[in-house]
Amino acid sequence: MIQHILKTGIHLRELKGSPDFIYVADSKLCVSETMRYIDGEDGFFITVMPRTRSEDKWFREYIIDSKVSWDEVCRVQDPRKKKNPPEIWRMVESPVLSSEGFRIAWVWSSKKTKHDQKSRQNTINKVISGLKELQKRLKSNRCRLKTKQAVSSEAEKNVEEAGANRWIDPNVVETIETTHKQEKRGPPGHNTRYIAIKRTRFQVNWEINNTNVKDDACSDGMFPLITNCEDISLKEILEIYKYQPNLEKRHEQVKTVYGIAPVLLKNITRIEALLFVFFVALLVQSVIEREMRSNMKKAGLKSIPIYHEKRQCTSPTTDKVLNLFNNIQRHHLTDNGVLVKTFSPKLNEVQALVLDLLDIPQSVYTEYS
Repeated sequence: MIQHILKTGIHLRELKGSPDFIYVADSKLCVSETMRYIDGEDGFFITVMPRTRSEDKWFREYIIDSKVSWDEVCRVQDPRKKKNPPEIWRMVESPVLSSEGFRIAWVWSSKKTKHDQKSRQNTINKVISGLKELQKRLKSNRCRLKTKQAVSSEAEKNVEEAGANRWIDPNVVETIETTHKQEKRGPPGHNTRYIAIKRTRFQVNWEINNTNVKDDACSDGMFPLITNCEDISLKEILEIYKYQPNLEKRHEQVKTVYGIAPVLLKNITRIEALLFVFFVALLVQSVIEREMRSNMKKAGLKSIPIYHEKRQCTSPTTDKVLNLFNNIQRHHLTDNGVLVKTFSPKLNEVQALVLDLLDIPQSVYTEYS
């Protein structure tokens, strides 16, 4: 993976002609060897620091008892949910550098805070439900957990698989249940003798570690970005990082919209050829969208009515644009093989507008030669 990232960076530098671009990636880039190589070659990067790094653990423990001055850098209102409060983004520079000597910028999101709180509570509820199910199993005579150690291991497994070790402490209590039974069959009498039957029972208890829950809540909604960009602000770091999904949109379409899966091809050259065809299709698609949106901006159009019932669209996609022309037809009237008349299609206002925005003459559809 590291070698692949390094080779990709080298190819990008060759295409750009210089290293003065910012390499934005997910946490796979956050490897000392990779970051030092990019920095040593006068390149720049912004990436997410994974939770496994000691710098991440240090800051999350640091903010429990320390006050941090967060700066609001962004406030976004969802246009589809105007009644909801806007999402707020805040940032702060870590007081310590990474072990490699790079900047660490911490980001806080109000939306992510709610998500983290809900996720933690759902995890706790899931574990408690699992422990209750374990207790029901223990009441059955068919349960194979016959020792306290086996029951404790099952309870701890339930907690560990859910990742709730810091929040829930399971405890198994062993008790001896004594019942009495007649020594012999028949109705009981004055001389009836009874024998004691002892059976081991287990009670699964749990306790929520409220201290750890409270401490972890202090870092809800936070994640760290690491970068070697020294001359840009915290807001610029976030803006560059948040733009990454736009760059990866085409790659996402390869796996979803186009559903590329060359499983029936065994020859590597045929697989490469198929992927290249899809690459060209994605390239054409992106050019169409870029042309449309650029010309809309030049014409002062914030949206065009290409959705059903002439609803407005602010960012037309190639798929929607091409669908507008699915019903275009040209008919030829012939008599014994002789062309009598050609009925050319008539474009509606939306189709004509789209062609104008793409700098395509309407005569391509309306004239026939």
